[in-house]
Amino acid sequence: MNPALKVFSLPEIVFRISPFLSTPDLFSSIQVCHTFNNALLPALWHTVDTTLNGWPHILTHYDSETSKGDKDEAWIFHVFAKHGHFIQNLTIRSTVLVDAAYFSGTCTNIRKLFIQFSREYWELIEKRIYKHMETENLIEVSTEDPYLSPANERRIKDQQDRNWMSNQYMWLLLQQQTSLQNLNLCTGYTPLAYILSRDFIYETLASFPRLVHYESQSRHLDIGQLVERVPQLQSLITRRGLPGDHLLAHPSPSIRVLFVKLFMKCDNFFGYLRAFPNLEQFSVIGSGAEPVCRDGGTILRNTPSRLKELIFPKRLSYSDNNLALWILPWLPELTRIGSDRLGPLTAKALVTHCKRLQGFHQQNPSKSIYGASVFKEHINVVSELLWGCINLIDIDAPDYRIDVDRTLCFPWKCLGLETLRLKITGVQRLTESEEAILTRLAGDSEPGCSGSRSDISIVPTDKIGDSDETAAATTTTTNTTNLTDEQNRFLAKSRKSQEQHHKIYDQLSCLTRLRVLDIGHVHDWPNVQKDDCSPANPVVHVAPIPDTLELSLKSGLGQLATLTQLEVFGCEYRWGGKKDLHFELVVNVLLLPLNFLRLLVY
Repeated sequence: MNPALKVFSLPEIVFRISPFLSTPDLFSSIQVCHTFNNALLPALWHTVDTTLNGWPHILTHYDSETSKGDKDEAWIFHVFAKHGHFIQNLTIRSTVLVDAAYFSGTCTNIRKLFIQFSREYWELIEKRIYKHMETENLIEVSTEDPYLSPANERRIKDQQDRNWMSNQYMWLLLQQQTSLQNLNLCTGYTPLAYILSRDFIYETLASFPRLVHYESQSRHLDIGQLVERVPQLQSLITRRGLPGDHLLAHPSPSIRVLFVKLFMKCDNFFGYLRAFPNLEQFSVIGSGAEPVCRDGGTILRNTPSRLKELIFPKRLSYSDNNLALWILPWLPELTRIGSDRLGPLTAKALVTHCKRLQGFHQQNPSKSIYGASVFKEHINVVSELLWGCINLIDIDAPDYRIDVDRTLCFPWKCLGLETLRLKITGVQRLTESEEAILTRLAGDSEPGCSGSRSDISIVPTDKIGDSDETAAATTTTTNTTNLTDEQNRFLAKSRKSQEQHHKIYDQLSCLTRLRVLDIGHVHDWPNVQKDDCSPANPVVHVAPIPDTLELSLKSGLGQLATLTQLEVFGCEYRWGGKKDLHFELVVNVLLLPLNFLRLLVY
């Protein structure tokens, strides 16, 4: 053997390579030789995610005629019995896997267990049941007859019994685990994991001394009792549950992450902050229709919370007034906030009280530019963060707008910004007819495309950004003294557009750490007229917001060449269904030199 290749005969070396290999590569590697097989087999079966690779096909066809003797139910049971002791991360989305994992007797080293049965899975089970049901001539069926024949009723009852048994096997499988650290029981649309006695659930979870993360959809989970029974728990995600108000008398310093799907008034909100003094991430549904909350300081005993991330995942959240005046002052260490609505008072309060704020993330963004209309009354609220939050890193707010003139009134302090997703509006843009008039005046023969193409070329490129007076003095040789009032108005509009474009691109060019810049628009609203659609390409193209930035080199887009770390650039490709003639030029000159760039073209 070549001495250079002898290193691969050492199992220790081969095993260290395994984290860099994908599952298909690992499967191919174990077939090379016995050394590779012995060294890589534990890595191959370390993580079993039944949503990836060949598992979805196997689980869909394991009980079909074509799978008999091949990858059928017996094969699944054999695989788990043979390799189950290697499995440490297991994702289960089928009852047959619950049965196989339990009956194998070898799946006792699981550290991370994810069990979820989606609505689609149970619909598939129903199709299998009804597929084999006896078909009868409907004309011969009397209204007094049962809807299902006894044979069909037997099949449904058999499936119910099987689900009940799988439910028992799931809990028995859990009781076999001694190293479990992460448990996710999102069983959704199934009776699995439903136990009448909550004490049984608490006792089972308490038997896992290393359990630090638990996620459940149980409707009867009492957070207070759970934390008392499992004191080492650090992360708890429950989509349903009981409030557990008695937590006030039983603080738990271990909880760091808490997601609760509860309608929680302000006093309960502060109660949770007091009960979990080291809480860092809190997701909760607020209560918008409630009186002013002034008891936060009393509940917290005048001790500010250490909370770092606050998320409101649903539309209903605390009022702008309550957040700004009574909640945020007690969250001085807050670094991130997520909400579908950011009110003007809240934005100012974040600047005043949360000096370490690093990010705002809009929850549930709309899928169309028309969805942003509900935010018109809050235009420019994000500007408060750009002006005042020096530590800001992420602004992910695709439905929010900032007016170009208003937002440039003050310099942006967030020079370390890495993600910027929003809409920049209020830009003067010429219509097609206005552009055509100025094109003739300037003697520019370049065809326009419903933006301000020719207006950008009226002022020399080296003069873009000068004051209005300078710009007026440096226009092209067009004789403005003979212009009509209408033409002068178009010319002033063009100059205003030049100034706006230069200033905003100049501001963006200072954000040299930007990795994501997305100022585009999503064009997939279903209730608008389709343009150039075909069955093979059913894309809906609608006109974007008309007062947005022009993305062309003539408008000053080339100033963004300073963004050398840019990875994602989102922009619009069409204007009223017509291709942007400058798009290819922008891509070739500005964007292609950037490394690892991904374009989001709308």
